[in-house]
Amino acid sequence: MYDQRREAAIKLLRAANPRPVGIDDLKAAGVGGPGTVIYELELAGQPVERVHRHGRLVGFRLAAAPEPHR
Repeated sequence: MYDQRREAAIKLLRAANPRPVGIDDLKAAGVGGPGTVIYELELAGQPVERVHRHGRLVGFRLAAAPEPHR
């Protein structure tokens, strides 16, 4: 079940990139507990950026992967 939610979230984030995806959009796509799912993606190493406008969270988008240290 958790894998399905993560897969649905990453699919939606990839399709919308670079546009941020809001919590309501994630819920509408069947991602229950979207905040938890985003956190799980981050723990798994997926870079996710929080997008704020006027100090308010408007959504999430995939961030560019950091450059490896040399």
